[in-house]
Amino acid sequence: MDDNYVCTLDADTEKKATKELNEIPSDRLEAVKCLREWLQKQPHIKFTDETFVLLSFLRGAKFSQLRARQMIEGFLMMRIKAPEWFKDIDTRDEKLLEVLRRGYAVPLPKRDPNECQILLYKIGSLDSNTKHTGVKEEIRSGNILGHYITRSELTQVNGSVFIFDFTGMTAKHMTRWSVDDIRRWSKLWQNNMPGRFKAFHYYNAGTFLETIMNLLKPFLKKKFQERMHIHHNLESLYKYIPMECLPRDYLPDDYDGPSQGKLDDIIDAFINQITTDQFRNRLLQFTGDEYRLDETKMGKRVDDESYYRKLNVE
Repeated sequence: MDDNYVCTLDADTEKKATKELNEIPSDRLEAVKCLREWLQKQPHIKFTDETFVLLSFLRGAKFSQLRARQMIEGFLMMRIKAPEWFKDIDTRDEKLLEVLRRGYAVPLPKRDPNECQILLYKIGSLDSNTKHTGVKEEIRSGNILGHYITRSELTQVNGSVFIFDFTGMTAKHMTRWSVDDIRRWSKLWQNNMPGRFKAFHYYNAGTFLETIMNLLKPFLKKKFQERMHIHHNLESLYKYIPMECLPRDYLPDDYDGPSQGKLDDIIDAFINQITTDQFRNRLLQFTGDEYRLDETKMGKRVDDESYYRKLNVE
């Protein structure tokens, strides 16, 4: 598998990966080999041995072999704990496309000044009256976005920042998610997703802000709580996300500088990419039964210490 891998990181990003993630370029493929050989010995795991995917977990684990193994197990366990959220995700599912077309979850084309991928979630854009879509479709749509952005090594190293736009939020939107949904989702993604989540920007939450914070904070790790930013206006958001990185819809009428164009066009381009045969089939394979964890065999896992990579990690 390594024969086809070519690192796409530039020199500055490689230095950042070494400093922040303990990634040593000369040892990168050896670390992947160690993780791959461990996976091949595990009777309870069926998982891809693709270099690019294993690297995403190693980077998420700061190149700790032990932590990367735990993340892969946890990642596969999510499909057992919540199959309605994580299994058999089809990017041509009309319910998911209905959610995505409203701008619920979309990657913005330009990165922030730290080279982080910007992810926009228009929470208040969803139809709060419909029973056609709900929490299940919202989470599955978010998982499409997550799979889409982790294809980039730049994102694997630099991470992502989130903008949650609550414009249009109503009480009905609030009742779509139960406390149990929030608890389950928070626990699952924080511990098992390989991405780096660098900042969470909450915009225009209005009168629901206190309720939202009270619901979220008990379930978030301290480091994520410290990365939360509240914005009551766009001028506050611009201090973190430059205007040139945002869609025209989020800029002042008299602004004549660079932007990312209309949000509707960004959404259309995103949907066109995720509904291609290549992306759709890859995600169906990745979330299907080919990759799985067998709980009945977990007691037979093999933990050969010769496969550990000695690293100084946090």
